[in-house]
Amino acid sequence: MYHCTKVNNYSSNFQTIECGVPQGSVMGSLLFLFYVNDLPGASSFQTTHFADDTSLHLSHKDIKTLQLNVQNELDKDDTWMRSNSY
Repeated sequence: MYHCTKVNNYSSNFQTIECGVPQGSVMGSLLFLFYVNDLPGASSFQTTHFADDTSLHLSHKDIKTLQLNVQNELDKDDTWMRSNSY
């Protein structure tokens, strides 16, 4: 699939889309949710999905521990995204 962006009378060159769902497509939000449906199992983040948005939440009373935990969980999510061609 190819995609370009048009603004007024200007358009970009066509680029190949290798994965994902084109923004603004009729089924885009639903397909995105199917695509990221198993992301919550990749880490210990509390995950919230809304339309094409995903929020990750984590808390701890000690800021240093929180920073370490967040980085560790982000690394897990990064591994999930790379293995799922995200």
